[in-house]
Amino acid sequence: MIGNQPDYPVLPPYQSTPLKCASPPSNAPAQTTPWTLRENSGIGISVMARYHIITCWHLQAPLQNVYDAVVESACWPQWWQGVEHVKEITPGDAKGIGSVRRYAWKSRLSYRLGFEARVTRIEPLALLEAVTTGDLEGTGRWSFAHAHGITTVRYEWDVHTTKAWMNLLTPVARPLFAANHMALMQQGAEGMAHMLNARLLGVSHAAPSSGDDCPWPHPPDMSAPTTSSRAPSVNWASGAIAGVGAGIIATFVQLALWLASSAPLAAMFARDTRMAAAIAMGSSVLPPPLTLAWDIVTAATMVHFALSAIYGLLLAPLLARLRMRAAIVAGAGFGLIVYCVNMYGFTSIFPWFAASRDWITATAHAAFGLALAYLYKARTLA
Repeated sequence: MIGNQPDYPVLPPYQSTPLKCASPPSNAPAQTTPWTLRENSGIGISVMARYHIITCWHLQAPLQNVYDAVVESACWPQWWQGVEHVKEITPGDAKGIGSVRRYAWKSRLSYRLGFEARVTRIEPLALLEAVTTGDLEGTGRWSFAHAHGITTVRYEWDVHTTKAWMNLLTPVARPLFAANHMALMQQGAEGMAHMLNARLLGVSHAAPSSGDDCPWPHPPDMSAPTTSSRAPSVNWASGAIAGVGAGIIATFVQLALWLASSAPLAAMFARDTRMAAAIAMGSSVLPPPLTLAWDIVTAATMVHFALSAIYGLLLAPLLARLRMRAAIVAGAGFGLIVYCVNMYGFTSIFPWFAASRDWITATAHAAFGLALAYLYKARTLA
């Protein structure tokens, strides 16, 4: 259900342009699809990650123009950034029921997703529903409403991911994937507004349980001050969680760099594990030997994640004030500062860390800060 309509003032006339979808020339080369549809090869639904997100667009445009732009999804690549290719597989009946189209998307994180959507329900100017199969399996539902010169589009996306790597990374990367979907929907709203020559009055995202998930945009209160001295709220839980997630990512970056540089991977991992464990267990666990024991690994893991969470909490107040791009730059710089603190400051207490002073460790710390910033912003956005 789309939110209650307030007593909205009549907006000044604004001429919206009807949809014009240019067909590709007949001699254009066939587009290749950069993905392959796969069967659900033994991955049970219980291990798939579910995403249920509602997005609302509010545009000052005629309902017919907005509805046509959504229904004519073959035109999406012309105005929706992120849609790489749409191909009709089955036309469906006269109303469009049963039509199947194949979609290829490229995310802002540079990974690609592909799926087929089969239309199951159409109510002209009111609703469009489809079932998807492929990299994303579930349902997508478009709802439309119009009042006071504003067309509201509500999109409900309820899907499971079938890509093994996405399901594997879900415990850490779920906020990233959710934020990526929201970014793509934002691009869609902006692209439609530009294509229709319409005003985009607002975009919002919500969970299905949030009540009025598609609130109407309200005009700004001109009597309210335009600036505020109130500092942005800091999400401390997201800071700690982002820190732990960044610690995991930094570990994999370091392992990859060791492998790429032909370093003895097992020996380097055992060395750094023992050095981290020595913070809690004392210098008696330092190598040699370059072997691992469960108590050493446990201690090293707890120290690593505890420090990662603390660094996340330290950076959270700054990240709360910054936009995504500025936060990422600040995060990378913060990671290099942490490298200097760990490798040069801590060595006055734990001198054995001097052995880890190299470009690989510095790069891993920069990756830690970058990932920390991205995870925090993505999680707070989601």
